Amino acid sequence: MEHSFVEAIDARENIYYVNRGGGHVCKKIVLSAVAALLITAANLNLCCSVLVNGREVPGFYSPTRADILSGIAYEAACELLPDTPELPLVQRRYSLSLHAPENDGAALTDAILRRTDGLGVYYAVFVNGDEMGLVEDDDRMKAMLRSNLYYQIPNSAIYASYHGEIDIRAVYAPDGMTTPYDDMVLLVRGRAPIRCVDTEGNTYVV
Repeated sequence: MEHSFVEAIDARENIYYVNRGGGHVCKKIVLSAVAALLITAANLNLCCSVLVNGREVPGFYSPTRADILSGIAYEAACELLPDTPELPLVQRRYSLSLHAPENDGAALTDAILRRTDGLGVYYAVFVNGDEMGLVEDDDRMKAMLRSNLYYQIPNSAIYASYHGEIDIRAVYAPDGMTTPYDDMVLLVRGRAPIRCVDTEGNTYVV
């Protein structure tokens, strides 16, 4: 016998529709499922992963944040280079996530600047807060400073150090502006001479 559409309420107040084929659909469950889908959709975040010259940068970014960080990298490149910079290829892969995008903004700007034509990461050498110049490798610079200190210590000295605050920091800079390592050692020595202490506690500079 064919059923007409009939609405019936059971003891749990679940509403069913009985269709002509005898199947049952729980209206309350359907409505709950639809509501859950709407809530989920409302909480989805549009995010993107970013590739610079084909290499993916760690983290996920909102499109707005990716735009801001790319703009910061471009402005920095404009300040560092004499001509309009040619930025690397920046691509995005979009997705939806229940979680807010997480990223380290410095990672994206660093990836862009490192791959901008005419720019590189070099190491600025400072003595007492004043910049002496740039070198290509901080580890090599430190090794040369240690070596110079070792060979300059007189036999009478039991302790020696550079008399000044030496700091080496990574910086973005145009290519072709580095100072040879030997010359940099001399520049550092000129501002931070070697101070020695002998066995009697006397201090002197060499």
